[in-house]
Order: sequence, then structure tokens, then C-alpha cells
Amino acid sequence: MQGLILAAGASRRLYPLTKNTPKCLLNIGGLPILSHQLNALKKYGINEVIIVLGYYKEMIIDYINKNHTEMTFKFITNEYYLDTNTSYSAYLCKDLLSLSETLLMNGDVLYPPQLLKQIIDSEYDTVLAVDIKKCGDEEVKVIVDNKRIVSIGKELDIENSL
Repeated sequence: MQGLILAAGASRRLYPLTKNTPKCLLNIGGLPILSHQLNALKKYGINEVIIVLGYYKEMIIDYINKNHTEMTFKFITNEYYLDTNTSYSAYLCKDLLSLSETLLMNGDVLYPPQLLKQIIDSEYDTVLAVDIKKCGDEEVKVIVDNKRIVSIGKELDIENSL
């Protein structure tokens, strides 16, 4: 199994915090979000990781090369990160996705490491972790019918979404 982390975005909504730092390198609890994710992957035996970069990509590569040398990385650059979204970043990896089962993560999401174990151990071929809570306008939302996702996107009706 390989990890795929989408970390290309500029995170303009978080300015000034992300004016000079990519969101995945923001410190949470003593470590950047990216390190929390990489440590969780490593904990469950996932040592090969694809990372899609754009905004401050050199800063992220430098951080990884200094702090996560025990893992193997493939870096993909989304040159159009200011104009595209996560779907395009994932599309850039299409040739690498067929090489192994892939655990896809957004580089700006913090979660308990045990969540990865639940996903890895799932009986289903395709799994999406969904935080069931009241959603805001900017969040990616899903509509579920009997544990099956029928729609996903930011534009979905808040009242009928998770």
C-alpha cells in the first residue's frame, strides 16, 4: 500500500498564517500536520508516499528530506495549483495509482492515527472517512444513502449533507 498526500494548495483563506508557510507545515501540537500524517502512515507500515506539491513546494521537500528520511517519496508538481483543485492534483498521479492500493489524504487534515487502521482494515474495496458534524459552506460535504456515498462536493446542500 502507498500513501498519496495532496498538498499543492495555497491556503489563501488562512492568510496570514499561510502567507509564508504551506498549510501542511503549520505546527499543531508540536509537529507540522504533514509529520502527523507521515508518522501515522509509518506506524501502519506505509513507507512509500506520493506527495502532490505546488505552493512552497521547495519548503515542503526540504522539510521532508530533513525529517522523514526513513520513507520513500515521489514528488509530483501541480504547476496550476492556484487555478485547480484536489481532483486535478489526484489526476496528475493517475499513472502511479495503479501500481498499488492507495491511501489518499489531503495534506491539511489532522486526524487520529487509529483512523488509518480502520480504513486499512476495512472489508470494503473503497473507503472514505467522513466526519459526521454540522458543515460549513467551504467544507467538502457528502450525501449518504445506506452507508453509500451518492454525492460529494463543496456545493452540496448543507442541510442534507455530512
